[in-house]
Amino acid sequence: MAFIRPYQESDFEACAHICRATLPPSLSTTPITAKLAPYVWTHQYTHLSPTTCHMLVDGHESSDASGSGDGKVVGYCIGCPDVYAFAERYPSYISSVLSTAVAPPPPASSPSSTSAPDLASPGEEEPFWIPDDTTLTPSGTAPLQAKKPNPAALVRLAYDPRRLLQLDGSRKDLSSPQGEGGGGWRATMHIDLLPEYQHRGWGRQLIDAYVRSVQASGEDFGKGAWIGIAADNAGVVEFYKKVGFRLITPPVADQGRSGGGGDGINMVIDIAKV
Repeated sequence: MAFIRPYQESDFEACAHICRATLPPSLSTTPITAKLAPYVWTHQYTHLSPTTCHMLVDGHESSDASGSGDGKVVGYCIGCPDVYAFAERYPSYISSVLSTAVAPPPPASSPSSTSAPDLASPGEEEPFWIPDDTTLTPSGTAPLQAKKPNPAALVRLAYDPRRLLQLDGSRKDLSSPQGEGGGGWRATMHIDLLPEYQHRGWGRQLIDAYVRSVQASGEDFGKGAWIGIAADNAGVVEFYKKVGFRLITPPVADQGRSGGGGDGINMVIDIAKV
């Protein structure tokens, strides 16, 4: 019987597996992308904001009030209440988790730095997409549309919370007080479930748990949460609409930072103050 409980440190590898197993097609093409993906889109949330991260576990729930239990983690909803406060805490993630597994920091940072890069002078940014030379035609040229994620750009993204959270002016800032009518949607989240646990109502329950934890966090979440969806993963938009999200147009020109080929899709959900 599946149940939902808070994140535990022992869930680290299970979260990495789920992230890799549910990558959109454009990000599941190379081993290096699979290695980097959890460090770009998963582990910082569980490290810096574990109380707003929730696990779906297939097993036996504890009979006490601890919310614990035994079993296999098969999905998660992870996130933070305030992207600005999250970005300020990000050096802890770099020094404790990221720098021990993914090296080196992008060239714009000092190689010995365990802080986020200084975005006042970010330098030239690597392209997120590069030609995929593993799909050469018989004539020895790569198909015109064959692309793969650039590992250097993924590493830069992992080390740079302002780029990762799109707080660097790359889009109309939905999290700022000026964004989309004021107040901003300062929280953000990711949800992933293994295929056999999708379409069974668990996604809604995980998001509900996340929303309650954001409300209880004591942080400024503004008007609610925003999410970025990869352009090649647009099929999930209907799911998000059913659980309360709505589209914000136009799509964000994020050069693939939301995790897919082309401009990402922005959605928001309002969260009531309690």
